[in-house]
Amino acid sequence: MKCPCTPEEWLVVAEDFQTIWQLKHGIGGMDGKHVAVQAPKKTGSRYYNYKKFFSVILFALVDANYRFLYVDIGRNGQNSDAGVWENCDLQAGLRSGQIPIPDPIPITPGGPDIPFYIIGDDAFPLRPGLMKPYPGSNLSKEQRITNYRFSRGRRVSENAFGILCQRFRCLRRPLLLSASNTQEVVKACCALHNFMRRGITATNREEPERQPTSKKTWVDLEQVPERETADTAKAVRDHLKHYFNGAGSIPFQDRMIGEED
Repeated sequence: MKCPCTPEEWLVVAEDFQTIWQLKHGIGGMDGKHVAVQAPKKTGSRYYNYKKFFSVILFALVDANYRFLYVDIGRNGQNSDAGVWENCDLQAGLRSGQIPIPDPIPITPGGPDIPFYIIGDDAFPLRPGLMKPYPGSNLSKEQRITNYRFSRGRRVSENAFGILCQRFRCLRRPLLLSASNTQEVVKACCALHNFMRRGITATNREEPERQPTSKKTWVDLEQVPERETADTAKAVRDHLKHYFNGAGSIPFQDRMIGEED
């Protein structure tokens, strides 16, 4: 597994999301999966999850071709996906700029600069670099189309988990291993999954040559007031909504939300 570590490598990921899933500026679908385990010794109910079995969490960022870009394995089953995200190395690296993503650029000529973003579900906080669907059920047609377009990108993580478990049947039943060995087995399965999907890309291209990265990194959200961050993220999502319902629309999106003309 190799997480992109230069803006140029992230641009390759974003290009695949646009080509395959028509998701402009998307750089990964993010989700967590509970891997069933036998109850670790002397841990009480710490590994007992809301689904009512003992588990460790496989938390992953997945590219457009169902390959794992980043995994965090071994958090106890009582953790939420958002809790794992807030404490994982990926989130810390993106905030600090140690994992530099490309600077925001317009998605339409003359439009505002839009950040590159990860797609998550309702469990995650809405941030300029982390998009999630509009909440609630009383949504406009434009909002429902936006949610559908986000779901096309986010489901790569669910599909990757499904492929992983289909290939490695040991993940379909409780692992009778220690916590440390469980992490190694799941990590090995993810690495082998990526190996078997090697060469499956949207276009046949060579890996980009790494270039020196600039000192500029994306805004450290810890230094931005929470209200300002939330307002900025909502503005980004609203602009993507206009794009998905305008210049970036796809022919079948109305049919997919049950509103054919």
